[in-house]
Amino acid sequence: MFWALASVVTLCGAIFVVSLLLNLVVGTTPRTGIDTRSASASPTYPPFAGVVQTETPEVATPGYSPILTSTPAQPQASSTEPAAPPTASLTAISTATIEATASPTAAVAVNPTVQGLVPAKVVRVVDGDTLDVKIGGQTSRVRIIGVNAPEVSGTVMCYGAEATIKTRQLVDSVGGEVLLEKDVSETDKYGRLLRYIWLGPAPGGVMLDEALVQQGYAQVSTYPPDVKYQQRFIAAERQA
Repeated sequence: MFWALASVVTLCGAIFVVSLLLNLVVGTTPRTGIDTRSASASPTYPPFAGVVQTETPEVATPGYSPILTSTPAQPQASSTEPAAPPTASLTAISTATIEATASPTAAVAVNPTVQGLVPAKVVRVVDGDTLDVKIGGQTSRVRIIGVNAPEVSGTVMCYGAEATIKTRQLVDSVGGEVLLEKDVSETDKYGRLLRYIWLGPAPGGVMLDEALVQQGYAQVSTYPPDVKYQQRFIAAERQA
């Protein structure tokens, strides 16, 4: 028993001495696994998502300016000829102008020149919202879209005569020369053409439908699908 215990103690002491010697040897040997690159070389890492880079922006190619700025143009090689304005800037200005005026509401408000207008001559005012017009030598009856004026045929409604007179006055103010604009439907159930009526040529033309509502001689009366100017008529009715 004593000899077994002595053997264990001797073995442990030998292991301790060997470990100590190994530590001494390793501590005096240069570690070849450590990066031996120069301290001045800085490692590069890929940028994390969301980190704003602070690199110097690239200089734009001469003659091209996608963003309009007030920076003066660079002097040209020849001092005797003025530099031509950048084409890209002019194009950007033109594009911005077109986009700013391309909304349907703005175009309708100031310029009735829309596709599909047909010139016609008014030959008779039937009542406040019905006209007989001549188109290319053929006479047709037109029912004004989007409004309803008091009737004068059959039982004369209150203000029916006044609405008819006002329509005649507005038509006569342009010599009976009007422009007809179709919405969706061609005719109503009575065979009358359904049209908006523009008084006078563009620009600055007045829509007869809107004028009657705005001056209190007709009420807004729209029926789908012919509702192109519905909101415009409602706004005019609120001002009446």
